Amino acid sequence: MMVERVCIVGAGAAGLAAIHRVTESSKLSGTVFEETGDIGGLWIYREKLKHGNYGPMYRHMRTNLPKQAMGFPDFEFPGAFSTNQTENQISTFMHHSEVLEYLNSYTEKFQLRKHIKFHRRVVDVRPIFSAPIIEGENPPHPKWRVLVQNLEKSEVPVNIEEYEFDSILVCNGLTSKILHKTELPPNF
Repeated sequence: MMVERVCIVGAGAAGLAAIHRVTESSKLSGTVFEETGDIGGLWIYREKLKHGNYGPMYRHMRTNLPKQAMGFPDFEFPGAFSTNQTENQISTFMHHSEVLEYLNSYTEKFQLRKHIKFHRRVVDVRPIFSAPIIEGENPPHPKWRVLVQNLEKSEVPVNIEEYEFDSILVCNGLTSKILHKTELPPNF
C-alpha cells in the first residue's frame, strides 16, 4: 500500500490538528516544519519578535471566543462543559497562557511532537509534475519539492534540506510572510 507523504508548515493550532488527523490514517505519513523551537504558533507570547515587531499576542490577552467553542472535538478544554464549579478551573474566556497549555497537552496526549521538526523554516515549495501539462486540461496531481532551512545550524552557505511530499498543508498563521508566489499552471 502506498503511503502519501504530507508536509505541514507550522505547529500552531491548525498545524497540530492537521498532523493529528494525518497520524490517524494508515494511508498518510506527515512531517511538520516549525520555525520556532516550540509548538503553539501565535499563542506563544513574546515581548518582541526576533525581527523587532510585536506579535499578535499581548501580555494580558484573553480569548474572544468561549472555551466551549475553541476546543478540538476529541480534546475539550478542561471544564468546558462542566456544571461543577471545582472542575471549571479556567474562565470561559481564557488567558493566552491557558490556550498554550491546552495545545501542549493536546500535543502530548496524541504524541505529536515526534512528527515535528523544530527550527526549520520552509523557504520554497514548488510543484513537480510527472506528466506534461496540456493547456485546457486539468494538470496532473503533482508532488511537491520543499526546501527547508535548518535554523539550528549557522553554516555558510545556509544549510538547506530538500524534501519531496505528495501534499502540502500550509498552517503558518497570521504572523508569517509569503516571500513570493510561484506561478502555477492554469486550472491548477
